[in-house]
Amino acid sequence: MRRLLLVEDSVELAENLAEIVSEADFEAQVVHSAEQALGALTGGEFDVILSDLRLPKQSGVELVQNLRNGGDQTPVILMSAFADEAAQAAARRLGVVSILVKPIDCTRLLSVLTALPPQGLRRNQSDQKE
Repeated sequence: MRRLLLVEDSVELAENLAEIVSEADFEAQVVHSAEQALGALTGGEFDVILSDLRLPKQSGVELVQNLRNGGDQTPVILMSAFADEAAQAAARRLGVVSILVKPIDCTRLLSVLTALPPQGLRRNQSDQKE
C-alpha cells in the first residue's frame, strides 16, 4: 500500500478524501495544516501529498515551496475552490502534479493518483545522487 499525506483543514472533507484514496490503494495520514505536514514529512516518507491550497497560516503553494527548498521532490496534488491564475502558475512552476477544483471529482482524483509511479518518490536531491 502506498502512503499519502493528506493536508486539509476541513476535518469532514479530510475523512471523506482518506476513504476515497483508499480505493486507489493509498493509506492516508491526515494533518490539518502546513506546519503539521512538515512535521509528518520529517517523521516518515510518503509517495504523494494531497493538499488544500488554502490552509491556516501557510498556503499549499508555500508548503510546496518549503519542500522544494529543502530538496524534497515528493509529488504534490493541490486542491481548491479558490485557485486563481497566479496561484496555479506558482504551483506549476514548483512542479505540482495537478490542481483539482473543489468539489473534488473523485474519478479525476483517483485517475491522477493511479497515474503516479508506484515506487516511493519522496527523495531528497542528495538521495538521488547516491
